[in-house]
Amino acid sequence: MFYRYFYYKQFNLKKNNKLIWTGTTKSGYVTNLGQTVDAIMQAVVKEMKKDGSLPPK
Repeated sequence: MFYRYFYYKQFNLKKNNKLIWTGTTKSGYVTNLGQTVDAIMQAVVKEMKKDGSLPPK
């Protein structure tokens, strides 16, 4: 099976470009890239909020 890997890095630009969060996802067969990216970003935001890297609203 063909997989797509998506990598994420978040930097704090106010603090000397310090890396503050990274993530990797693995997706199977992708028929709609836009929907896949939306779903991945929702999961990334959820994890970042959970570990405190992104403040809640």
